[in-house]
Amino acid sequence: MQRSARGERRLGGLPLRHRGRHGTSRISSVLAVLLALTVMGTVPPSPAAGQSRSSSDWALPADISPPVSKARRDRERPWADRCIGLAPATVPRNCVYGNPNGSFSLALVGDSHISHFFPAFERIAKERGWRLVVMLKIGCPFVDMPIRYPVENRHYHECATWNDNVVARLAKSPPDLTVVGYSHWIYPIKPVHRTTAAKAASAARMLQRLPGKRVLLADSLVSSVDVPVCLAANKADIRRCATPRKRAYRGHAAIESRAARQAGVPMIDIADRICRTDPCPAVVNKMIVYRDTHHLTATFTRTLWPDLASLLDQHL
Repeated sequence: MQRSARGERRLGGLPLRHRGRHGTSRISSVLAVLLALTVMGTVPPSPAAGQSRSSSDWALPADISPPVSKARRDRERPWADRCIGLAPATVPRNCVYGNPNGSFSLALVGDSHISHFFPAFERIAKERGWRLVVMLKIGCPFVDMPIRYPVENRHYHECATWNDNVVARLAKSPPDLTVVGYSHWIYPIKPVHRTTAAKAASAARMLQRLPGKRVLLADSLVSSVDVPVCLAANKADIRRCATPRKRAYRGHAAIESRAARQAGVPMIDIADRICRTDPCPAVVNKMIVYRDTHHLTATFTRTLWPDLASLLDQHL
């Protein structure tokens, strides 16, 4: 038995259901079966008369991408290029992708939860001849309040300096469009800042400091299990690695939607392309969705570019 990040008791990655004095109700049992049958996108057709479904229907595909053993390291290109600011960094590097001489420029600003969408943005930039600039820093939300760096449990003063330098650089050379992304994990130092309203107001103030057109990208969804670990342990039946949709969407975009309204900028949300069914699958079209519990694999994210391009087009 294990516990989820939110403390709920789980068995094999799925939540334990409440049992009354006579056991789980018949309705709950039926719902549990239907829930399990949706993990790969749709409920498979019933077997023909006289046939039974093979247990291999739920097995990890032999040609899974990336391989389970490599999923943890399936990161976006800026990691290898050292274009992701680590904790000590205060000044973003000059990292340009797509067409460096493109007439249209797109800037990505935020923490690792927009960084993992980089493969989709890079594909869009290449397809359209755009200049793509990235200003990304680990654990550094684009807010103007003092925050804590949880890895070292200290004041993350480098994040505030980084954000000021990002604003200064974009003001000096405004892009045609800036997309800002947020992780829902923001750790304010002051108790008064720990509400959703305070975090949203802080994000809105930073968005208003940016020049030109801006779009806020809602945070991605979170898995209730560490996906590569779960898949490695459940190769015969990967349904155990799915996340109930209600759990995945709990609190989704609460900060971002408020911030977007207050700043007067549009918000785009691609979560429904990450969680296409209930429960949210750990594998889609033979691709592993997450490289841990909350970062998407570069392999999977790359396939989201048409949907992301369509959302961006609504605000160009």
